[in-house]
Amino acid sequence: MPKLRNNPFPISKAGSALVGVLAISILLSIAAAGYIGLARNTVNSEHLALNDTRALLAAESGLLIAGSLVLQQDEWPASDLPDLLGELLRGENAVNGFDVTVDASLTGLEGDSILITSTATSPLIFYDKQISLTIYNTGLNVPFDTNAFDHGIFAGEEIHIAGNGDIRNPDSTFASAHTNGTFQITGNSNVQANISASDDITMSGNSNHIGTSETQVQPIDFPDIDLTPWKTTAQQNGQRFTSLTEIPFQNNTYEPEGGILWIDSDEEIKISQKTITGTIIVNGDISFESSSLLLGPDDNFAIASVSGNIRVSTGEIEGLIYAKNGNYIHDGQGTVNGQIIAKGSVTRKGSPQSTLTITYKRIIPIIPETGTNPSRKIISGSWSEKNISF
Repeated sequence: MPKLRNNPFPISKAGSALVGVLAISILLSIAAAGYIGLARNTVNSEHLALNDTRALLAAESGLLIAGSLVLQQDEWPASDLPDLLGELLRGENAVNGFDVTVDASLTGLEGDSILITSTATSPLIFYDKQISLTIYNTGLNVPFDTNAFDHGIFAGEEIHIAGNGDIRNPDSTFASAHTNGTFQITGNSNVQANISASDDITMSGNSNHIGTSETQVQPIDFPDIDLTPWKTTAQQNGQRFTSLTEIPFQNNTYEPEGGILWIDSDEEIKISQKTITGTIIVNGDISFESSSLLLGPDDNFAIASVSGNIRVSTGEIEGLIYAKNGNYIHDGQGTVNGQIIAKGSVTRKGSPQSTLTITYKRIIPIIPETGTNPSRKIISGSWSEKNISF
């Protein structure tokens, strides 16, 4: 009886080779299809990335042009600037196939910053590419720290309130007072303000505080301003004197030519029952008494002392009070529409019934233009980028 073969399905050598080739071909086809798919995805990703970059460059173009326009203005914009560039970068003028729309809006305290938003739109991408830049107006040529100007009162050493104090914004919300030292409220004082101290806040007697309070905060750098340009400007305009008696008051009123009055004297300057419109700067101590009125500008000092103290008894001061190396003392009823910046201490004393009222106005002094110190606009900015889906 014949024996059965081990393999009941005989396959020739040629057939075996064909099966192997078919198997390899199938595997190669699968691999090729996968590679082609991967390549296609890579191309698509690179294409999307390229269009995203083109959109970013288009939006940047709008941002740069708008920022340049803002800086070229003689004055800081007074209102929002919607669709700032119009059709400049749209339609036939589109950038890389992207229509660009730019809007600018005033933000920050009293509109002292501008948010510029540039949006690039195109059917090449499935979203709008939007970038924005916030420009902060820090005035003209200000080579000093400006953080202290964010407060109605700033003291490099301590603040001591021994009477009533009311520090508010123009809308009647509380403004702030900061000291790099200790904040003391004593006696029958009633303080209405948001206060902060790098050291402690202490209260004693029947004192009362309304508003927020914060201790152990980071000290703020004092704005150490070189006052030489102010002296030079006063000298050029014939407004540099050695005593109060040299100043040609008319009916106890004076407005210095060029807006700046400088008094070179190491003795205390006492101003009583007089009205001065402009900036007054002295070397040493100065005091305001008997209902004097000082009307300072919105973009400069009302009163400044190089090395002495500033004391106000009664009266009203409009503008920035700046003690470069000394203290500020308020020992009577009074009103300040502006702010107080002192390297030393700020002290409010006197009758508990009298009130020091401060309506906070942020005033960063503009350095005067002189032959050796031309002014130019200084800005700082912060940037953001995002995609906006349809």
